[in-house]
Amino acid sequence: MNRGRYGSFTRFMMLFAIGLAGLVPMGCDKENPVDEDESFLSADLFPLAVGRILVFTTYDLDAQTGQKVESTVHRDVSYFQATVTIGGRSAFRLIDSIYTPQGTIERIDTSYIAVNNGDVSLWEGGGENEWFDFVQRSAGLNNEYIIRQYQETEDGVTLNVTIKGKFYDKESVTVPIGTVDAYKLEIKVSIQAGTFSSDWIDQYLYFAEGYGPVRMTFPSQTIPGTTEKAPGEESLLVSKNF
Repeated sequence: MNRGRYGSFTRFMMLFAIGLAGLVPMGCDKENPVDEDESFLSADLFPLAVGRILVFTTYDLDAQTGQKVESTVHRDVSYFQATVTIGGRSAFRLIDSIYTPQGTIERIDTSYIAVNNGDVSLWEGGGENEWFDFVQRSAGLNNEYIIRQYQETEDGVTLNVTIKGKFYDKESVTVPIGTVDAYKLEIKVSIQAGTFSSDWIDQYLYFAEGYGPVRMTFPSQTIPGTTEKAPGEESLLVSKNF
């Protein structure tokens, strides 16, 4: 995964990031309207299964304009390889193959994802060795929730980091695989160090019923505490094998 993708899926920081052909928009009986929050909680947004493959087209977003940088367009492939037990939980092993614009493999990432009643947890390795709930659908719509809180030290300065998530109502999203109705998940990062504090939107992920993630956007933005602009990144669902 590149910047933010808690994997190509988890860059879906993800990211994933979860299973992704023609979504039929959910209808609403005028005499018996469906509560939007209730519909969200019952939607199958994470159809995981071993052997499923998701293909994304990914590219950088220019630091100054936020526009697509054509020379960076490449393919990312997410493959749910197997089910394993890790950290006391049954999980899917996700293999993300990240390609270069020339079509060769740049690297291969491995991550672990567990789903429980619609909530998605990611396994944090690298010495942390713990699960954290990344997608908390149980929080409902338009309700902010905490994904993680932790401390880290940089150059002798202690940073208090809080990562929050928030789902918004459905909106129409057009990606290479088609136009779908998707719920937007906003990921916000807050950092506090002494008297310094900063908040920014790290990424947006869009989930469609029966698909999983169809779009992942890391906006171009100013680096906190500086005037320097950082490029963004975007991944769009191109195809799937189910």
